[in-house]
Amino acid sequence: RTSAQCFRAQWSQPPRAWFRGYVPTLMRDVPFSAIYWVTYEQSKQRVKLPADWVPNPGLRTSAHGFCCGAFAGMVAALATTPTDVIKTVRQHHVEAGMSPSYREIFRYLVQSPRLAFAGIGPRLIRIPLGLSTMMSGLEATKWMFEQRRLR
Repeated sequence: RTSAQCFRAQWSQPPRAWFRGYVPTLMRDVPFSAIYWVTYEQSKQRVKLPADWVPNPGLRTSAHGFCCGAFAGMVAALATTPTDVIKTVRQHHVEAGMSPSYREIFRYLVQSPRLAFAGIGPRLIRIPLGLSTMMSGLEATKWMFEQRRLR
């Protein structure tokens, strides 16, 4: 599909359809962000990389951000996997023409708790790696600007 076709298809939908999936996305992303940022800031304060491990202060800042970002991403991903599974199950059913309620999906996952963590392996690889890379770059950039300001 071209962009124009996608745009026309979107405009042919009623406005209510434009926000389909918005609530379940917020149910996953708001707790994820809260858990991530609290964990990241706490781990930044508690985890210290010794100067003899990484002598270069800029590299140490980057490595510190990487480690704390990975840990925080892992905690947040683990905690929010069940809500992600609920959202994904709902999306697959809607695409297949069925429409189970969130309550029905939740009941099903309570009956089979292992299913609430379906896909946890790839999620625990993808999310911590992405967030650790982002935080490493962010902290290194912040450090660089602080060094420039101090000159």
